[in-house]
Amino acid sequence: MVDALADADWAWAIVVVVLAQVSVVFTAVALQGAVVQRLPLASGGPRVRRPVHRPRRGTVAITATNIRYFQRQGLAGTTAVTSGVVSSLAGGVIQFVIVVVSLPFLLSSGRLQLSDAGGGGDGGGGGSLFVRAVIVLAVITGILMLIPRFRSSVVGKVKPQVDKAWVDVRDLLRRPRQLMTMLGGQAASQVVLAVTLGASLRAFGGSLPFVDLLVINTFAALIGGLAPVPGGLGAVEAGLIGGFTAFGVDSTQAGAATFVFRLFTAYLPPAWGWPTMAWMRRRALL
Repeated sequence: MVDALADADWAWAIVVVVLAQVSVVFTAVALQGAVVQRLPLASGGPRVRRPVHRPRRGTVAITATNIRYFQRQGLAGTTAVTSGVVSSLAGGVIQFVIVVVSLPFLLSSGRLQLSDAGGGGDGGGGGSLFVRAVIVLAVITGILMLIPRFRSSVVGKVKPQVDKAWVDVRDLLRRPRQLMTMLGGQAASQVVLAVTLGASLRAFGGSLPFVDLLVINTFAALIGGLAPVPGGLGAVEAGLIGGFTAFGVDSTQAGAATFVFRLFTAYLPPAWGWPTMAWMRRRALL
């Protein structure tokens, strides 16, 4: 991979940098649609924060930041919590729909080979192993939900929050324009990130159709959201590399492209995200 990075076409890296920031704007648009109150996209400085896309890194922290911002804008506590959670969930819904709709077509066409995922290329790759792991996790969760004590504990904690949230969700459903703004912003962010991923791959002489890139990025995002580590670190990278190789990309190219993509969408953003957050705190925006 070091050799691949040395031979990279870094003009494409510039494209990656620009597109990565464009995705943030669309995520901010989606955030506007999550609340009834009209909020400015920018006022007196940037109010665009790190997007919920990316491989769903730090989802809890992002949701908490959104909630605090809504509270500072005068929204009631319950509404702020609901709106922050709904905005995050909207991104997950879009990602889930993309994967569910696209995967059957890709598998039936033969373009996607799960047995090759992970770069092994030996017919027993990580893709099949990952699918089996997901099935096992789903079965274990189902068994736990059959245990009355466990089910009662979960329902007792979740139901009151769901009841409170449903009031605001119903209000949002009666405002189709805001709903479309929220879902459309999240969808646009996913599209931009898929193009960004394609630019990262082109930096190393590779290319894939847009639909393939969209599925790879979205699937990795879902994996990152499930991983119990900050920013989905490691899990997202594994998902991206596994997705690339499942579509026939050389493992060396896949690793290098993943590194460049994550460099400008996850590793470096905290460098300017931290002073932005400090700026917002000084002005009572957080």
